[in-house]
Amino acid sequence: MFAADYKVSTAFQQSLSFVGRVRDLRELGQKVDQLAKRRERLSTVERQLAELQARYDLAMSRFKFDEASTVQREISVREAERQSLAAALPAPVAPPEPPLGVVPVISRARRRVRRRT
Repeated sequence: MFAADYKVSTAFQQSLSFVGRVRDLRELGQKVDQLAKRRERLSTVERQLAELQARYDLAMSRFKFDEASTVQREISVREAERQSLAAALPAPVAPPEPPLGVVPVISRARRRVRRRT
């Protein structure tokens, strides 16, 4: 009698743990989607910043200081947005360092020695 109850409770616990894992996976998927959207927005803002910086440089080289100051204000707004987006994202993972070992050294080609006759 106790063994049958044990099997039922174990199966019930396993089904509950599976439901919990599915819920956790859904939440994880939603978080990954949110991070992807933030990264996409960050890349868009960085692209806009590059375009604005080019417009600013062009305006300064043409001595159009009014236009340059307007573009500079837009740059400061985009820069603040970029900083807030970058702060909300986790730090990028650094690539692993290459394994240590013997590094091959390329030797110089030997010069031919001419014999004097």
